Amino acid sequence: MKHMVLLCLAILILLAQACGASPAELTATAGQALALTQTAAPTTPQPDPRAMIDWQSIGLPQGYITLSPSTIGIEEDAVAFDTSMGTFKIAGSFVFASPDKSAFVYGYTIKLDPGDEDFADAILSAPEQAIPLSEQKPLAIGQIGDGSAATSGLLGEGVHADIAIFRIDDVLGIVFVSYPEGQPAPVEAEVLSHVYAESLVAVPAQSCRIVSIIPVENAAWPAIDFQAEGFYPSEGRFAILSADVTIEGTIQNVATVQAGLTGEHADSQGMVEGNITLTTDFSGENVSPPAELELKVVGLVSNCEAVQTVVWPGQ
Repeated sequence: MKHMVLLCLAILILLAQACGASPAELTATAGQALALTQTAAPTTPQPDPRAMIDWQSIGLPQGYITLSPSTIGIEEDAVAFDTSMGTFKIAGSFVFASPDKSAFVYGYTIKLDPGDEDFADAILSAPEQAIPLSEQKPLAIGQIGDGSAATSGLLGEGVHADIAIFRIDDVLGIVFVSYPEGQPAPVEAEVLSHVYAESLVAVPAQSCRIVSIIPVENAAWPAIDFQAEGFYPSEGRFAILSADVTIEGTIQNVATVQAGLTGEHADSQGMVEGNITLTTDFSGENVSPPAELELKVVGLVSNCEAVQTVVWPGQ
């Protein structure tokens, strides 16, 4: 059974190293199981494969940054496995990296369709056959969802990796921690896998939110200072301030967009702050400033949106 895992090659390219030989055919032999556990599947809520991981609960080392998943080929809809059982694509993902990019903490989910249970059972029963590591050893991560398994080994010369796989209902989750051999893991695979699993089944809620909006003092036209929190560490962001403005007796929707093209980003704690002024790029002399505006702040990697209505004190 042929399958494709893009992660090994992408990570080692970033590290300027090469992947090992292709892994053997994936099997479902029970005797090869590594740290496999079985528990009852949760009935509610349904897991969300695109949910943000609660990164602040995994103990991410100070200074780690967020990378776009496309950097290592695990963006949404990328092929994770191409097997005789089917082609399995990524539904959601995250990537954190050390400042020097010598260590990575990342993971992704696969949405399972009816009939994909055999594939899930196979990869959980023999993760050592699914992941191209050498010198693999079982890794205990405890019970997660319908099944979980973990393994540890060498991803390439001088690169160690801990990998955990779990299934919750119709979502398969895979997390990776890769780091220089001989150094401690930046995050424990057990903690990472449990936090990710819990994030997928958390009651739906926006993890990011606007915490402060302050009108610019003495401004004659809408301008605000803002703060928002709950984004991924150091991820880029964009902000939009929009409103319905009466121009020459006609209501028009206008907006200012800060697209993050000049390096605006969240800080190491996921906090975003900035200043934005409603555009005046429109024609007309008889203009009335709006009484209400809408501020939206979006994480460029997490896609988390924080939205709030702004009441303009104005004239």
